Amino acid sequence: MKNKIFAGALVGLLSIPMAVNAAGVSTVKFEGQNSVNVGDEFTVNMVLDNIEGTNNGVVAFGGYIDYDKNVLELVSTSQADAKYEVLINNRINKIAAIDYTLTNGINERTNVYTMKFKAIGEGNSAITLTDGEVEDSTDEISFNVLELNVNSKKAVVETTTNTTTVSYEEPKNIENTVEEEKDNKIEDIKNTINKFFKNR
Repeated sequence: MKNKIFAGALVGLLSIPMAVNAAGVSTVKFEGQNSVNVGDEFTVNMVLDNIEGTNNGVVAFGGYIDYDKNVLELVSTSQADAKYEVLINNRINKIAAIDYTLTNGINERTNVYTMKFKAIGEGNSAITLTDGEVEDSTDEISFNVLELNVNSKKAVVETTTNTTTVSYEEPKNIENTVEEEKDNKIEDIKNTINKFFKNR
């Protein structure tokens, strides 16, 4: 059943009549970490926000999740808080969501999809939506995309240097030391002789 819905969703995304002038507006945002280390896994949320002037809210949206595949790898995906089913074709990273009742649209800020990425290389990558469509129950509405720019860098390992303090004592002058010992010895001998004669 999912495959049939998904196949239908990918054919033109919708079979809703399109008006030339869009009445409603919306924003598609990608929110998450913008600085990671190579090897890190991190979560990115796709959010619909700033929804105004629509008929029954956003009842469909879709497009391609785009990013630099030399920098990031899409690890896993899951639906978040959308009111209707959101599907993704992982082979081509195409996302599609349709409320077939056309009455259960999204009218307020909603995290519609969650993606887990892994940083696999150094560099910068924008996570964004390309060839996107956002619809209400009667029209294709205008929208802007706020991409997430991720900077992936090599992890820096901090090393702690232990400083060993070595005390250094200036060596005594050997000649002076010998002379001092010699003088002391002579003085001792003199004292001994003087004591001997005094006792006589």
